Formats: sequence, C-alpha cells, structure tokens
Amino acid sequence: MYIYLVCSVRDADEESKRIADEYVAKLEAEGHQVHHPPRDVDQDSETGLEIVEEHFEAMKKCDEVHFLWNPKSFGSHMDLGMAVGLGKKLVPVQIFGEDDEGKSYWKVMNLWNDRGTKKEVPSKSPTKTFRHSFNRSDYNASNEAARGGPCWHSAADEAAGL
Repeated sequence: MYIYLVCSVRDADEESKRIADEYVAKLEAEGHQVHHPPRDVDQDSETGLEIVEEHFEAMKKCDEVHFLWNPKSFGSHMDLGMAVGLGKKLVPVQIFGEDDEGKSYWKVMNLWNDRGTKKEVPSKSPTKTFRHSFNRSDYNASNEAARGGPCWHSAADEAAGL
C-alpha cells in the first residue's frame, strides 16, 4: 500500500521528528511504500509552490493519508485540504498537543471515513450525532443561483426540496 504521511516539517521539534521517523520505519518494515515529506521532497523553495505541487502529485497516487497531526502546522492544514478534496481515506494516528473543545480538524479526520452514517461526536452533549453524506455527486448546480454560489448538499436536502 502507498501511504502519504502528513506531519510537521518546517517547525517540527525533535520529538515529533523522531516519532515520524519511527512511524515511517514501522510502515516500511511492514512492506508499505511511504511518502515522508521531509525525506522525499526538497523543502528548499522560495515560495513553497514547488513543494505543494510535489506533495499533491504524491497524494494523488497514494491509497491512504496518515496524520501525525500538529494543529499549528500550516503545511498539515494544506495537506488535509488536499486529502479531503481528493477523497482519500484519512487515518489519524496521533495528535501533538490537546484537541480543541468543540469543532476541530482532528475530529473531522476521525469522522471523515464514516460520513453518511450516524456516529457519536465527542462533545459536551452526549446526545449530539454527526450525519454527513456529502461527496462530489452531491453537487447541485440547479440550486447555485438560489443559494448565491456553489451548492453541496446531501440526498436528504434534495428529498426535502432544499
């Protein structure tokens, strides 16, 4: 399997580098091919565009995207957006620091692969559930003008005439 690893690069501390290197070594020992950004892409770029382009090409080819998530890593946010846009399977492995109370990208990663099903969401209220069935086929151009822009909605919205 080809795995893209999202991890801190630019401001990574020694502990997060060690953890990423150990995780990559473990996956490769299991026979997986791993795209490890600090190892596999030259990080010397005046604007960063070349780095993003190389990461995007690697991510298009991967089977899964694994996250050693640092919410302070701007590059990781870019990678998360690319993975979601490409419809990749997200595998949250570890978060560095505390998760935010309420909504967060860490929670999104943990729920993304189960969208379209009801799943308990960690929150103050144990009665809240998450229902999400959005995907590229949910794009409804006919409602674009009425809603003032592109409209992504669920089949339930369509059935309700929204």
